[in-house]
Amino acid sequence: GILPGGEAMPSIVIEHLVGSRLAWRRQLAEVDDDLESRYVRGAKSKLEFELEVPGRGTVEGVLWYFPFENGAESVPRELGAAAYASGGPAAGGPGLLTQMPTQLSMHGAAALATQLVRGGLAAAGVSATQVGQWPEQAQLAMMEMLHDQDNNGGDAPARGRVDAPMFETFWQGRLIPGSGVESLPFIDGLRTKMRSSTSGKDYLPDDVFGRIRGALFFGPAWRVTRNKLTFRDSLPELLASAMSSDRALDKRFRDWLRDCHTRLDRILHFQGAADVELKATVRKELG
Repeated sequence: GILPGGEAMPSIVIEHLVGSRLAWRRQLAEVDDDLESRYVRGAKSKLEFELEVPGRGTVEGVLWYFPFENGAESVPRELGAAAYASGGPAAGGPGLLTQMPTQLSMHGAAALATQLVRGGLAAAGVSATQVGQWPEQAQLAMMEMLHDQDNNGGDAPARGRVDAPMFETFWQGRLIPGSGVESLPFIDGLRTKMRSSTSGKDYLPDDVFGRIRGALFFGPAWRVTRNKLTFRDSLPELLASAMSSDRALDKRFRDWLRDCHTRLDRILHFQGAADVELKATVRKELG
């Protein structure tokens, strides 16, 4: 393959070893089930915007909308630490981290540590004793992440998280996986307004805000930790003072969200008893 700049695509292979056994092996270029790829592939609409942060410059952003369709929400979910567990939620079990790769690259250890810190050790069923039995790389990555959160004033991922934050964060084009932004002022402003009104042409149900995800792109003026897992800056605090160069952003966001809900969401409410076949037929015909 060829990269956008014309260079030959490097051959990078990812291997997962359990002891001396090769559990799986994939070319990095063939990986398409990561959360970011599923966001881009599954979004039915997007909204781009820019924010100006005093002393830090421009932050570019994008919002994606994932509608309610086929009787379910379509927002891609983050598996997190459960992806490593034989008994985790992905396997229908109790959510305990029962297996740990015995050979792990520093990057792989950092990725696992990020997911566990983001989701919470307790939520993943991980005890201090289990952490002490991990490979050295994973222990070091975990300790460094916790140290950065305690001492550097950076964004500490919420304990007990099930889903990813609304916004993933990128620094100079690189994903900073341990940080995230829950929302932005112009989103919170509209959400508060909608909650205070239960009718009218401008009303939107609160559920629509759970169907948006996005990404924020930060430049070199923003500080990240040495291992590039989290930002040293407090993103919510700095973004609270951000101003959009587009004075119509609030209206543009409201109109975009209303259009997504009206045009893309397919929500059916059945009044009274209806058998499974009837529901399936109605959903097929009406979306």
